[in-house]
Amino acid sequence: MKLARREYVQQAHKYADHQDKIDIAGWYASEKLDGFRGIWDGGLSRGQRVGDVPYASKVIVTSGKPKPHLDKLATGLWSRYGNPIWAPDYFLNQLPSCLLDGELWAGRGNFQTVSKTCKRQTPDEDAWRGIEFKVFGSPNPFLFFQDGHAKSGKNIDLEIRADEIRAWMATLNPEIVGDLQVVDGNFIHELSFLTEALSSLPDGPASLHQQVMLSADTEMAISELDELNEKALAGGAEGMVVRDPQQVWTPKRVNWVLKVKPCEDMEGEIVGFTSGEETDKGSKLLGKFGAAVMRMENGLEFNLSGFRHEERVFAEERMKAHATDNPGVRMPADFQGKYFKTGQVITFKYREFTEDGLPKEARYFRKHEVL
Repeated sequence: MKLARREYVQQAHKYADHQDKIDIAGWYASEKLDGFRGIWDGGLSRGQRVGDVPYASKVIVTSGKPKPHLDKLATGLWSRYGNPIWAPDYFLNQLPSCLLDGELWAGRGNFQTVSKTCKRQTPDEDAWRGIEFKVFGSPNPFLFFQDGHAKSGKNIDLEIRADEIRAWMATLNPEIVGDLQVVDGNFIHELSFLTEALSSLPDGPASLHQQVMLSADTEMAISELDELNEKALAGGAEGMVVRDPQQVWTPKRVNWVLKVKPCEDMEGEIVGFTSGEETDKGSKLLGKFGAAVMRMENGLEFNLSGFRHEERVFAEERMKAHATDNPGVRMPADFQGKYFKTGQVITFKYREFTEDGLPKEARYFRKHEVL
């Protein structure tokens, strides 16, 4: 069956949008990891040319041009947008012959470290030794390869066709295809399957991400989730994720996997900069940008702050001089930051929206990663 709208991987909705409509009694809760989403295809594509893999993202969405890495060899490890992740052989050699869905993670607060490591086409083995693969799912291949159009803004535009994938798999080593283990069932079956599959391996990078079953009583389940979330946040985590154990992994955004966070986050495009100005705390922002002018998907614009001083530097001295002489105003359209450019998509955090549809208390969070 073709999905009218699919994602490359299963994605979660926000708990805040569904908490009044969904009963989480008996659901599983786990820490929301600030890592890098990874899909291991069981090794099917390892050693195959990226451009030949039918579920690889091959086109730069903004230009329509082919991606530059299509002639490289795939590793079998893919990002949430269908791009190859070039992990070293020692890491890949310790992964099982089944599909895995999880986060490449290096501990709380180390997202940038993981991101930098995963983006390298020549893997840094020392850096990879600090990364774990925290697994929380094993997609059934028939569902992962389900017909549908995966399209997400500037990140991916890929028509996935099961018949093309079957034809491609017929060209692979029969032993690799034949060894592929498949789980058929809901999240409870996935957990049982993964417990056995991962425990049979030597101590390696992949492990089952800890899941806590919430009480069968609704009020107690909500209380337990609040307690788990507060503890996770106090330790520096982003929040929690809850999953309905009766549901089956599906490549779309689903309401049976929910993100529980104190702040929401979203993405926006930088369309300009304002100059910094002197405040009662001094003149540290003079000659730098005071805010990035952001445009959201709905077309609304707002000024975003929350950058570190060293991140606010303009790209050229003339821009610095102009900003110093013209504090607190919108800079000319050609002005660029040294580390931030117009057209760049970044992620910001916010509390809620105003009546005008603008994010309250919006602060820069991190650069958007499209791997």
